[in-house]
Amino acid sequence: MAYILIIGSVAWDEVVRIDQPLSIGSHNNGRWVGKRIGGGAANTGMALAHAGDRPLLVSAVGTDLDGERLGSDLA
Repeated sequence: MAYILIIGSVAWDEVVRIDQPLSIGSHNNGRWVGKRIGGGAANTGMALAHAGDRPLLVSAVGTDLDGERLGSDLA
């Protein structure tokens, strides 16, 4: 197990499930499924944690509800 410092971005990914394969030049319909934590640093940190390492994530987040939720969900 290693302690690893990660500095980078965190964000919310909007998840949409499409109804059919993507088609270039046309409208592609989909349904909103929800949000999940994303951003390069968050994704890397979660992968390292699942592998048994101890990541420490440093990132800027907003003070709005989305930012507060990111902070609490990643803690």
